[in-house]
Amino acid sequence: MSEPQPPADEPTSGQWGPPPSVPPTLSNQQRYADPFAGMASGPAPETPKRRKEGVWVALAAIIGAAAVIGGVAWYTQRDTDDEALAGRDLTPRTTQDSPDDEAGSDDPAVPENEAVEPEEAAPEIAPNGDNAVCPDGTRQEVCDAARFVEDFRGRPFQTFPVVEFADEDEFLERLLDDVDQEDIDETEVQGEVLGSLGLIRPGVDLVRVTTQSLEIGVVGFYDPVSKELVIRGSEINPFVELIMVHELVHAHDDQWLDLDRPEIEDLDDETFLGFLAVVEGNANRVESAWRAELSPRKRSELSNLEFSFYGPDDIAILQQIPSFVLETQFFPYEDGPVLVRAIADAAGGGDAGERAVDEAILNPPPTSEQSLHPQQYLDGESVPVISAPAASGEVIDEGVIGELVFDIWFGDVVGDGWNGDRYVSFERDGQTCTVINVAADSGEDLDEFFDAAADWVGDAEGDDLRRSDQTRVDGVDVVIIEGCR
Repeated sequence: MSEPQPPADEPTSGQWGPPPSVPPTLSNQQRYADPFAGMASGPAPETPKRRKEGVWVALAAIIGAAAVIGGVAWYTQRDTDDEALAGRDLTPRTTQDSPDDEAGSDDPAVPENEAVEPEEAAPEIAPNGDNAVCPDGTRQEVCDAARFVEDFRGRPFQTFPVVEFADEDEFLERLLDDVDQEDIDETEVQGEVLGSLGLIRPGVDLVRVTTQSLEIGVVGFYDPVSKELVIRGSEINPFVELIMVHELVHAHDDQWLDLDRPEIEDLDDETFLGFLAVVEGNANRVESAWRAELSPRKRSELSNLEFSFYGPDDIAILQQIPSFVLETQFFPYEDGPVLVRAIADAAGGGDAGERAVDEAILNPPPTSEQSLHPQQYLDGESVPVISAPAASGEVIDEGVIGELVFDIWFGDVVGDGWNGDRYVSFERDGQTCTVINVAADSGEDLDEFFDAAADWVGDAEGDDLRRSDQTRVDGVDVVIIEGCR
């Protein structure tokens, strides 16, 4: 990368924010034309429209959605929780191993660090060995799943939850019942922002593909507002039982900790994404422990049911959904369990570990960086603050992109060097434009961001306009990434 000339500490704002210090350069040192040269400034920016879930949290990130939305490839490529749990004792405190369960080895060493002191303390829970009374007429499998959740989390349900089973049509209707025009409008804005950065292809209807991924992949949900817990189908098998365990964890956590959190849904940072990582990660952690206790025969049956869940038509549709959409939807289910286990282990496991998880639900990681790197959350690492770029049009969105998106976009080697960013998206001349200021942990990391962004510029196709540069904003070295579609 060519060495940029030292820019002024307080550059004047232009149509894209701070002006470039030098003409941008590709990694191979070949200069390219500035596609934005000569553009006129647009109107003054207006107050942005805020969204409750934030631009990088897909509409599919419904609390309680079971993690089956990654596609068949996920089942064949992932490192299964079965293998990871084979050497750990995750038996709930009052549940005994069945005779044909596989034996596990000793627990791994517990990290010495302690969890960060939360701003809000979890409620004090008096020891209580009693389980909530399972109402007469409730299916035994529901009672057993609820008891497993109570035993694992160390306290009873305050009120025994109602588990409903719905056929295909009713389930899909109820799943999408709360999606209103505001949600659709917000998702359309998401699509425009993602498109301006080339993260989804031209012509992709984000509302349609998000709805398709939900209809195909979600097999159960818990709504913390209505308190509905609904399972897709009526036949009880190990797969349905697994989904029940997952959703009952949400119902249990909601009764004790309140999962309806509008105060963080309305933020334009990554706190709600961290909340989802803890909430879904906790449910996956408990369901994985339930899976680990199955007999080999039942575990094999469960695996077969999972592998056969998608039919040929479903697979064909999933293959058309942008990988970015699926990866961001699946993030809480894949990385969340790693985060939650680290939090519980750092507190020493047992009841102390479960209460540490409670505190993380109340005070979740504020960045995807902390969700991806649990030690940074445990250490209470401060959240980097980066100034937003200037906009030259009507602002439609602003916020933080975060390490997760850069991991997917440029690769985790680059994303690991993330040290804060801020973006603004606006409409100008019939296009959606997005400008990002991103900082890095070191000069070397900043160079990697610069080179990755320059390669991204060189890959522009069609009418996409892209530019990258390196400059200094408020005394911080940043890479500017700009795209229009």
